[in-house]
Amino acid sequence: MVNRALSQIDLIVIHCAASADGSSKYDIKAIDIDHGKRKPPFNRSETALVKWRPWLKHVGYHAVVNPSGTIDLGRDVSEIGAHAAPFNKKSLGVCLIGTRKFTRNQWHSLRQIVSQWAETYRVEKIVGHRDTGAKKECPGFDVKTWLDGGMVPLQEHTL
Repeated sequence: MVNRALSQIDLIVIHCAASADGSSKYDIKAIDIDHGKRKPPFNRSETALVKWRPWLKHVGYHAVVNPSGTIDLGRDVSEIGAHAAPFNKKSLGVCLIGTRKFTRNQWHSLRQIVSQWAETYRVEKIVGHRDTGAKKECPGFDVKTWLDGGMVPLQEHTL
């Protein structure tokens, strides 16, 4: 199944790339390669490859936020992600390049994309990957604290 009804989306999951904080050496293309090496790989369907960003064959996220603040789109929002099993069918995934500290531009862009998705798809539940039961400290900050603080950069997690 490639497509899903956009009305199914009820969750936004925030991730980190577990890469060097502030470094632009790791990017969506590197994530695509890494997701292709997973067992099993996060393969996208042939239909999705034809329709949406065919140069990304495996990326599981819908968006990746770079240290510069640019947002690279991965899977189309109508495409089921591969980022937070078993929540993929009903969620959108965004990944920040880095691990624990992010640039002000990243914080700004994260707020922008999360706010846009929440409004567009009427999503009220926004969590970190670690809040889904994943045995990871991903992202490297508490999403609830960020949300409760008005989605402003968390000082101790800002470069």
